[in-house]
Amino acid sequence: MTILYYSAHPFLSENDPAGYATHMKGIIGGFESHGHKVVKVICGNTASVKESSGAFDPVHTSPLKKIIRALIPKYIWQSLKDLRLLEKDKKHAQRLELAIALHQPSLIYERVNYLQDSGIRMAQKHKIRYFCEINAPYVEEKKMLEGSSFFMAWAKKKEHYILEQSDHIFVVSSALKNAFQRQRKNQNQNIHIVPNGVFESELTKAPSVLRKDKPTTIGFVGSILKWHGIDVLLKAFALVQKKHNHVRLLIVGSGEDMKHYMDLSTSLHLQNVTFTGSVSKSKAQDYIDQMDICTMINTNWYGSPMKIFEYGARKKAMLLIKASPILDVIEPNKDALILQKADPEECAEKLSQLITQSDFREKIGIHFYNKIKKSYTWETHAATILSKFRA
Repeated sequence: MTILYYSAHPFLSENDPAGYATHMKGIIGGFESHGHKVVKVICGNTASVKESSGAFDPVHTSPLKKIIRALIPKYIWQSLKDLRLLEKDKKHAQRLELAIALHQPSLIYERVNYLQDSGIRMAQKHKIRYFCEINAPYVEEKKMLEGSSFFMAWAKKKEHYILEQSDHIFVVSSALKNAFQRQRKNQNQNIHIVPNGVFESELTKAPSVLRKDKPTTIGFVGSILKWHGIDVLLKAFALVQKKHNHVRLLIVGSGEDMKHYMDLSTSLHLQNVTFTGSVSKSKAQDYIDQMDICTMINTNWYGSPMKIFEYGARKKAMLLIKASPILDVIEPNKDALILQKADPEECAEKLSQLITQSDFREKIGIHFYNKIKKSYTWETHAATILSKFRA
């Protein structure tokens, strides 16, 4: 059948090396692997997007724009941004309607975004089945990351309408499913958990687990932002270095807080710490292969971290924070070692355990790799989604 994959957001591109774009390509590629034609209407796609890092890169704003933004109250600024987003959604609805007329899809599958409902409106207008993925509590996330807007109540109504009217909804975690289910009057069992994953082809390239006669390398790959707990990792590594000499810390990626963490590393007098800065996605994978212990020290309550699947696909031992989306897929002490909280002392203790127990590292690395191979590939996830169409 023909599936129309739709993303109305004007700045989200499948060519971006960030995690959301990996998810886009995973779902699209998964559908295609089952023999379906996928028509892409991804409004943020551009002719050329520079491959920079698998993490977040700071946005370079013009000096004039910075001045204007400083003079306008934050609430007004965010409201103006949202107004522009609404105008874009109207234009993108026209683009979607043209694609519907041209390709006559059997299914519209949308990556839903904040304040946008053109996908479900066009699906209903043309009587096409409509599935969507909602990967975050977008109104809450907008308020947390950017601040409030005049249009937030309207955004909440749009979100509620999508929750009530979609044929099927796919979310990345049980926490997100429960949060959305509580908002709904409609109690149909049509919200399904589909976490992140990897392609089957990525699993065939996994290296051998143990790296001999080299420093035990602890690593992190991703956005260098405050909520990822890099400060805790650095402080824990300071404690680890007091016990273990032959260790190294490798932090891969870029972000707005990077200079702060580099300064913290200096103030802690750390040795053998490398900040790579912005790297390509393929290079990030090469860095993962250099790691013996991969970490995620903190995360939000709702997101399925792409990095744990990328770590697992390389058979790496992991130290992960205790969070609902992680425990959806990770069995403690079998797939990874779990931190109860983002605390330097506990983190250092768990890292020391992994440093000294190489057999245990190998065991948990292989265990989660096998679990991914069975249950967490994009091909498997696509099959789950497609089964709801046939039901």
